[in-house]
Order: sequence, then C-alpha cells, then structure tokens
Amino acid sequence: MGKTYPEIPKHIVPLLERLPLYFVASAPNDLNGHVNLSPKQHNGSFCILDGVTVAYLDLSGSGAETAAHIAENGRLTIMFCTTEEEDAPNIIRLYGKAEIVWPQEVFSAPEWKGKFPSHLLEHPGFRAVYKLHVDRVQTSCGYAVPIMSFKRHRKVLDEYSEKKGKDEMFHYQVYKNSFSIDGKKGLAQMRPGAVPVVMQEEGGFFLGIEKQKVSVTDSAGKLLSDLENFLQAYSTPICCFALGLATGAVLAKRKFASGA
Repeated sequence: MGKTYPEIPKHIVPLLERLPLYFVASAPNDLNGHVNLSPKQHNGSFCILDGVTVAYLDLSGSGAETAAHIAENGRLTIMFCTTEEEDAPNIIRLYGKAEIVWPQEVFSAPEWKGKFPSHLLEHPGFRAVYKLHVDRVQTSCGYAVPIMSFKRHRKVLDEYSEKKGKDEMFHYQVYKNSFSIDGKKGLAQMRPGAVPVVMQEEGGFFLGIEKQKVSVTDSAGKLLSDLENFLQAYSTPICCFALGLATGAVLAKRKFASGA
C-alpha cells in the first residue's frame, strides 16, 4: 500500500544512498511537447542535502531535456525502485521543483563541499547539478517490478570523455545540448558564457552550430562561389588568353630553333 511523507523519512535514506539506478522525469508546459524520462547511474551522483532537498550531478549526454523543462516550470520527479532478490519490493518517488546549479557554483559554494566524489567533479563531461526541493515523498509496493541483479556501472562515457577532454566535451555539449527535441533553449544555451549558435534540425534533433564556425564556413563557401562565378564569366577570355600564350611560346621556340 502506498504512503506519502512531507519529507524523506529516515528509514529509506540508506536505500536511496545505495541503489545503483534512478530515473528523472520532467515535462514542458506545451501539451504537444515531449515528456522526458532519463535513467541515471548512482555511482555517487545522487546526494541528500536534508529532509526536503536532494541533488544529482549530471554528466554529458546526447540530450538535455531536463534543463529545458526546468527552465519553464521547475517540475521534476526522481524515482528509485528495488530490484534485488534480497530487497523488499519498493518504489520511491520524490516530487518537487528543481533548479540548475552550474559547475562554477558547485566548486565555490560551501554547501556543496564533500557532496559528490572527485571522480565526478573532475569528470570532463560534468555539465550541471540539479537541486530538487522536495514537496512530496511517495512510496508504493513495487510488487510488479521484476527481480534483477546489478552487475557493474558502465565505463563507456568515462572512457569517451577522458579521451575527448574537457574542451572537446564542452563543444560536444554546445552541439548536442543547445536545444531540446521540441526546439526549446537547452542546457548549453543557459549556462554562463554560453557560446552563440545557429539552430540546425537534423534527424529529428535540433543541433547547435557555433556561429564562429558558421562564419568560417560561410566565408569559405562565399570564396568558392565567387571563384566559380568568376571562372564561368571569364572562362572564354581566359582560355583564349592561355591559348594565345601557348601559341606565342611555340612560335618563339621555333624561331629560336631556326635561328640556331
């Protein structure tokens, strides 16, 4: 039977701290917009600040729906559930309003000291922390949730990010995270020092093309276009001129040869 609490009860805190997987859900104001649900691995990424406040550290991904939705309405739900044989079936939902905390503040504000492990704070893909002000805690039985065993955390993102480095991951976020799938401003366009971009739709996604790169590409394209137009306009005179030079060279060579 489901139960509700005004704050996180102490008896479920150990469960929230050790479960390896949780989900975050958000939605835009537009009824035609897309509801988002994302799985997150709990390798130190989730922390409980107090009885009504939690947070999770977010790493790079190909999407950034949560930030776009929070900017509109702040609504966020975080869900945990047990799946191991030894755990009693349980689903825990944390409802509330969230805010985005940028890495610069996480590094400087005393509130965040010691809240997340160094391997996440130093991760090249660290893009933000989401702080949730919880207004409802709800538990339910989870009797229909299957039993599964956790094996290990994936290392693919860690290895990819380390290979790319912070600079390349920053530009990856600009490219992939500037807009939501509904075309709303995304995380990379909200953060301090956001890089100006031009929106480009491709394969059902809205990508952020950095304006500086667009300018360089446009300049190169204009140069090639101008050259093509020049050649088209003056191809006949140029060919005649070249032919004249070649003919003159041949005649001069013959004259020189006969004189010798």
